[in-house]
Amino acid sequence: MKEKEVFLKETIKLCELNGLNTSFQTKRSPFMNVCNLVVQDIRNAKIIVVCAYDTPEKALLPKMKYYPFNPSLNTREEMKNLVVQIICASMCFLLINFLLHHFESSSIFLKTIKFFSVVVLGYFCFRFIHPSGNLVNFSRSSAAVAATLKIMEKVENKNVSYVFLDRNCASYEGIKLLKQYINDNQLIIYLDNLASGPKTVVAHSGNVEVSMLLEDGWIEKEYNETNNLLGYFKKAIMISCGNIKDKKFYVENTKTENDYEVDMERLNLIVEKIIKLLEEVR
Repeated sequence: MKEKEVFLKETIKLCELNGLNTSFQTKRSPFMNVCNLVVQDIRNAKIIVVCAYDTPEKALLPKMKYYPFNPSLNTREEMKNLVVQIICASMCFLLINFLLHHFESSSIFLKTIKFFSVVVLGYFCFRFIHPSGNLVNFSRSSAAVAATLKIMEKVENKNVSYVFLDRNCASYEGIKLLKQYINDNQLIIYLDNLASGPKTVVAHSGNVEVSMLLEDGWIEKEYNETNNLLGYFKKAIMISCGNIKDKKFYVENTKTENDYEVDMERLNLIVEKIIKLLEEVR
């Protein structure tokens, strides 16, 4: 939570320096709070540039895949990681139970060793059940956040708004909240993984022109299904980088310590293309 608060505070400060207005979209419940940061007037914007700012939890699986356009495969990956979490937590619990067996009859020396062992195992058990945030997250979504901030600084157009989504890495809670504030005529440009991966996909709903955002070798993909993020909006574009195998587009090493690669040349090119598009919005 502290990282989110620092990000929001620094981003608002940056907006104030650039003369940009900020506001919040919030949703509170007993189970979770969602707080989207909105830059400029979203009600009158023709185009809204969107990215997630929340930090994903660290995965126990050494190689975690993320499928930008296939939530069902993401659920499968999360379930595999959850099984590993449960197994590791169960092993810690069994070891704690073993150490506490006949604890009272143990010598002072053994009691001391058992006590500290139980404390350490208890800590690991807690961490397996409640993982900490992953430390390196260029794919989800540090690169996209950096790109959005750069675009925000460069584009002076009141017809453009920006939204930094909360709780949109592990779920679509941020995008669901955003949907309540927009109309069907507004175009959403969602910046997903812009960090690494040999392929670049510009996906869009059927009634959107994306030629200005394409480059030689990039893939244009039209989605009319409602089972992914694009399905939440009538007019939407989603840009993501990654790999393709067996006709499935995916991002490697998300939620792991290996999520540190960034193709800066391509990232800058994506930013330049979006800036050019936004500057022509009237």
